[in-house]
Amino acid sequence: MRYYSTVGRRRRRGRFTRILVLSLIAAVLIWAGAGWRVGSLITQGEDAVIQGDLAAATERLEAARFYRLRAGRVLEAEGFVALAQGHNDLAAGLLESARAAGTRRTGLDLARIGGFFAHAARYAEIDLLTGHRAATGGARIPPLWRAETALAMGRLDEAGKLLDEAIAGDRGQRLRDLLAERRREGRADILFDRDGRSIYSLTLEDGEPIVGSPELGAALTGEGGLLQHLDERDLRARVDLTLDLAFQRAAHTALGRYAGSFVALDPRSGAILALVNHPAGATGEEPAYRRQFEPGSILKMVTLAAALENEIPLDGIFPVNCTGNMTLDGKVFYDWIRHGTVTDSKEATTVSCNLTFAAIGLAMGQARLDDTLQAFGFDRHLDLPDLELPTGHLAQIDPQYPRLGLAQRSVGLENVSITPVHAALLAAALAHGGTMMQPHLIAARRSLGSTEPYAVTEPRTLLQPVSAATTAVIASAMEAVITSPQGTGRRAALDGLSFALKTGTAGKRDSGLNSIIIGYAPLDDPQVAFAFVAEHAGKAELEGARIVRDFLSTVRNEFKAGS
Repeated sequence: MRYYSTVGRRRRRGRFTRILVLSLIAAVLIWAGAGWRVGSLITQGEDAVIQGDLAAATERLEAARFYRLRAGRVLEAEGFVALAQGHNDLAAGLLESARAAGTRRTGLDLARIGGFFAHAARYAEIDLLTGHRAATGGARIPPLWRAETALAMGRLDEAGKLLDEAIAGDRGQRLRDLLAERRREGRADILFDRDGRSIYSLTLEDGEPIVGSPELGAALTGEGGLLQHLDERDLRARVDLTLDLAFQRAAHTALGRYAGSFVALDPRSGAILALVNHPAGATGEEPAYRRQFEPGSILKMVTLAAALENEIPLDGIFPVNCTGNMTLDGKVFYDWIRHGTVTDSKEATTVSCNLTFAAIGLAMGQARLDDTLQAFGFDRHLDLPDLELPTGHLAQIDPQYPRLGLAQRSVGLENVSITPVHAALLAAALAHGGTMMQPHLIAARRSLGSTEPYAVTEPRTLLQPVSAATTAVIASAMEAVITSPQGTGRRAALDGLSFALKTGTAGKRDSGLNSIIIGYAPLDDPQVAFAFVAEHAGKAELEGARIVRDFLSTVRNEFKAGS
């Protein structure tokens, strides 16, 4: 009889079992490690979005997709990245796919993501993500962020219920106060001036606009107005403007019964303080501050700047004997009065002598004058983020009358035009040492619950047409326009306030000349530069001086010493 031993067989079976168990353990560990790695990549992608590196976030999620694990969570994270990119339609599709793959659990920090979107007033994105999480039946965005979203969307009752669930805190209290205010006032304030005063609201019942200052209508709703540069997110949150209602109302009142426009800005930053269209135009109408006007004598300051920059020997031009007219190309070129002997450029500016500035222009030549005009922004397209700015235009000079045409351009007549907002930029460049700052209306954007803005407009240089040395000479001349007994702006003088001014008249006499003026104040620390056109102002010099005086006497208390 043969006996078979089972010891070897049992040993082989035990060895196989151990290998199998170890293999299973290894597989579980590998699977768990891969799952952990996917979760880590999702977190890294979230971090990259929060830090503003969307390319890195996409790269992390592409790596997570490689493992073919937790597909629903990866798709949900990809939906979050698409939301952060502003691709909401794409995000909606990704989140739908995520639900189909199963995403009751999430790899995202929903409290952190809710705060990220809420800080940037991305309420549509919070709404979309909230709906997605509700459909999964799993974890949801915390009540505070959903409450802020509901408030932004005008769902006040929902906002109130969610705020009752939210954890108390400063942000929650601000939202509760805002909710109470909206229920009381029946409107949502959207745009604010630089001191926090509401200037544009929407009614909660039907979304009708409420403009806090009528003369702002064209600047907000007219052709090229601010509202055309705002998006849906802006109209659900808060936009702080550079406008100052004190300056705005002072400019509107000073312009009085005259049609036209008044523009004031801070020459140091380009912040627009007042943008008056008078009378207020209908919605969609091109506002006066964007229309082209003949500039008249304000352009003499550019002619003088061009002569100084090009080192034209002005001593060889003076003294000028102004007889009231001269003949150029067989045609008579007129001054507005006979000035007699004009000794220098300062006196020429003070009395606004046409013949003198024509002589300067002729000595300089058209090419150099036009170069300086273009350096100041004429015939340029200025693409600005919150303001459509048509600049002045240089028309072709008739080749039959080249000297006459150049003389006319040198004093701002016939073949040159400017818009009031561009004229204000000329004044601002002269006030700011020859540097023209980029004009802007939006100071900052904020979400409803935050005191810190998520976007701030930083001052930027737009043009550098001339040197500080040139503007210093011009400043002395523009001061004399007010302080000299012969100055065309002497009637605008105010005790205790030194400022710079250049008067101008243009247009057609039969309908009453336009008064066009530029200036800035205070002289030694310019905080406002301004320009206005008062159409058909009759005695334009007198009315222009009165408008300047009324405006500056009202806003002078707004100036801050040593600012």
